[in-house]
Amino acid sequence: MEFAISFLGTGSGAPSMHRNSSCTALRLGGQTFLFDASEGTMRQLQFSRVMPTTITKIFISHLHGDHLFGLVPVILGLTVGHKSYMANEQTKRKHRLDHGENPKLEIYGPPGLYNYINMVLTLSCSKVNYLNIDVIELVGGKHERGPTSSWARTRGRRNIFLSHYPEIETPLVTRLYLSKV
Repeated sequence: MEFAISFLGTGSGAPSMHRNSSCTALRLGGQTFLFDASEGTMRQLQFSRVMPTTITKIFISHLHGDHLFGLVPVILGLTVGHKSYMANEQTKRKHRLDHGENPKLEIYGPPGLYNYINMVLTLSCSKVNYLNIDVIELVGGKHERGPTSSWARTRGRRNIFLSHYPEIETPLVTRLYLSKV
């Protein structure tokens, strides 16, 4: 089984001429897992041996820009890559027979990640096609549903991280929760 780690970025919050911000790719078998996706990750992928269409899971450690500003470009790059792959009708038929649907990308991260992805896609007028995306937000225990402040709770405000905003929903992007047991 193939196992390889590619450091696509090891710099700090501000990229320099010679170091991109946080991103690591783990290739295991025929899949690739990305850990964080800083700005410039898609460009770094072009210089690496990682095939973008093999990326099946992305893990975002926290919602700071130097860990997620490159996420939406990676998503859109994967969409383009899968579109090229599926352009061939014979390939499309074979894929539908083998898998029954579009390729799937799972993105794991903290509460608010789903809203962030959908807001950027909405504001940039970008569409996700040829790729089903599950955004799995990692939340705390049974009673905790993401970051809130006592000020917001006492005034009846909704939790901006976990609130539902139908105006920024994106087809093919689904929100799921994975809570601590």
